[in-house]
Amino acid sequence: MQLEDMIETMKPFFTPGNDTYYGNALFYISLGLHKVVPHQQKKIILLDVDVQLRAPISRLYQHFYHFSPHALFGLSKELSPVYYHILQKYRKKFPKSHLGLSSMENGNQGFNSGVVLMDINKLRHSNVYKNVTKKSYVQHLSSKYSFVGHLGDQDFYTLLSFEHPELVYTLPCQWNRSLCQWWKFHGYRDVFDKYFHCPGDIFMYHGNCNTPIDQEHIAQAGTLLIK
Repeated sequence: MQLEDMIETMKPFFTPGNDTYYGNALFYISLGLHKVVPHQQKKIILLDVDVQLRAPISRLYQHFYHFSPHALFGLSKELSPVYYHILQKYRKKFPKSHLGLSSMENGNQGFNSGVVLMDINKLRHSNVYKNVTKKSYVQHLSSKYSFVGHLGDQDFYTLLSFEHPELVYTLPCQWNRSLCQWWKFHGYRDVFDKYFHCPGDIFMYHGNCNTPIDQEHIAQAGTLLIK
């Protein structure tokens, strides 16, 4: 499968339409990047443009050495209840499932693709990855989890983690400290802080959903109280 084919395979499952923000092919390139980069390229770190580093990038690179033998990607948790929202139908069918619940509840709250570590060499040789990126398999997973995504590649990474958690290394949240609080003001105030929680020194801020990376929003992110 070539890069263009990969993009066309993924878009119908993870975007609400071609004219929407996440309908742009840019948001799917990471899934097939290993097909087009030079052969000597072994590892890649992808960063959104709305991030701000507070530590040397070399420290982020060190996390490649923490990958398990099977891990292909490294991403931080999604720090909002967006997948709690998306998986409502699935949890009604399987009320004991922890998918979509916060990490504080021993759940899988999904992943955010603002920062992605990619082991390109492993991706090139992974038969498992070749299989999970086939249209029939993506369709199977979307149906199995009643998953209707709208956030591009990060929806795929999240869905992949449900079925093959061994393929995704969990990068500490301090390397992708999202500042967006949109879901707090759109129906999920009661659970939001459980997802947004990320204590400790922050190495990279992510001003997603057009959130300014300024002292006001950094302070808001650092003063949440978990009750």
